[in-house]
Amino acid sequence: ADLLPACTPLWATGLGWDGQLGIGQAGQGAFVTSLVPVRLPLLWKPQQTLRCVAARDGAVVLTDFRSAWAWGNARSVLGRDCVAAPMQATPLMDAREVALGGSTCCPEEAFAVAVHSDDRCAVWRSKDSKPAATQIAVF
Repeated sequence: ADLLPACTPLWATGLGWDGQLGIGQAGQGAFVTSLVPVRLPLLWKPQQTLRCVAARDGAVVLTDFRSAWAWGNARSVLGRDCVAAPMQATPLMDAREVALGGSTCCPEEAFAVAVHSDDRCAVWRSKDSKPAATQIAVF
């Protein structure tokens, strides 16, 4: 996968009712029709790059320094939805790749599939408001 340099900004636009824009606002008034920058609360190292960006009804960003950030409806990795600004997604700290899926009308069906640095694959879902992994085999 191509890596984006740390100086590459992330931009968001649209309806951010549940914090999907990652700009610190949710609910009424969190709607923008122009591109706005998403501020990641990262301590950038000079060579740090963005490894993976995944979006569905929430968003996840992975960096090459084993950090992961999520916002919006990211119940599968944060244990809760409606997160208005990026939060550290601890379950994905060692992930190399991630994809988000599920139904936008049934938040309890949200999931994330991650390939971790040790080559194990896991499906992450929220259970009792905590992220829970199910290991899956890769053939």
